[in-house]
Amino acid sequence: TVPTAPPIPLAQSAPSAPSASPSPVRPSQLISPAPSVPSASPSPSGLSAPPIPSAPPFPPSQPDPSTLSSSPPFAPPLPALASTSAPFAPTAKLTGLRVAVVSQFDGVRRELVREIAACGAEAFPAAPEQLAGAGWDLAVVDCDTGKCDEWIRLPAGAEANTPRMLGLVCLSATREAWQALRPAFRMLMNKPVHHRSLVGQLARLARENAPRPA
Repeated sequence: TVPTAPPIPLAQSAPSAPSASPSPVRPSQLISPAPSVPSASPSPSGLSAPPIPSAPPFPPSQPDPSTLSSSPPFAPPLPALASTSAPFAPTAKLTGLRVAVVSQFDGVRRELVREIAACGAEAFPAAPEQLAGAGWDLAVVDCDTGKCDEWIRLPAGAEANTPRMLGLVCLSATREAWQALRPAFRMLMNKPVHHRSLVGQLARLARENAPRPA
């Protein structure tokens, strides 16, 4: 008899490795690294590309307004301005002239006498009756009587001296009052009146009434 070959042992599968528990994922493994930027390839002409200009520097940051002091910076005092107004000198045209001042108010009369006398004239208080006579060169007459629509009454004969008289009328006077008073005076001015303006008009009256050379 032919002897039989021994049986071929079956191939045994390799023992499986024990399954390992998954390792925890690190946070750094969740972010993929940024791709590297390839270097610029040389230009076909063999020259390197010009460098990219850098951005201009940022201006320095401004300070926080809330941290600044609210007081203004110190400034040196300004020099005092010189006065350009000259002192009121006496008017030569009024020197030696006799100016009668007529007013029913003591305060107005005293002020007018004082200011006119400061310009070289001989100013004095006068009654309305004196306007019809002589003894004065110019006259300033306050037409106000303190009553509404009632003005000073000039004596008879005063119309002969109209070219030498200046009347003062308050601002509240109506047009009719101005028209009624205008024939009795050479000039009419509003009251209150600036002293310079009053003296200037008196000087004008003095020139008009000055004796003309022969």
